[in-house]
Amino acid sequence: MSTEINILLIEDSKTDAFVINHRLKTVFPDHNITTVHRIREAYDKLRKVPFSLIISDLNLPDSMGPKTIEGIRLIDKNTPILALTGFKTAITEEEALKLGANEVVSKLKISDNTFIETIERMLPDDSAEDPDVLYVEESMPE
Repeated sequence: MSTEINILLIEDSKTDAFVINHRLKTVFPDHNITTVHRIREAYDKLRKVPFSLIISDLNLPDSMGPKTIEGIRLIDKNTPILALTGFKTAITEEEALKLGANEVVSKLKISDNTFIETIERMLPDDSAEDPDVLYVEESMPE
């Protein structure tokens, strides 16, 4: 039994959104990807749909920098957040992580395998919910 995976992509650049969407759909064809271009649209979606992962640009027309993550966390405290930035610095990364991002990745890494590997680590593990998989620990008699 596999859990439905819903990913929310928050990206104001239509070009970046297209590239990220294409990359996600190529690697994760069975996952649902919802794309919004403003933080206000994201808030609306987060109130209506349970997501497995949030991928958000840090700089949006209606929200700037790591405060974007803080706003998301006011609505959704638990869903993993992958923050994307075109200008990754140690200070930006540290602040985004402090405000609730789980990972921060430079947009320059979107075409790298590390982007996909990061997402795979952040998504829920379906095998834990598979009723056909049983883990048994047995003690051997002495």
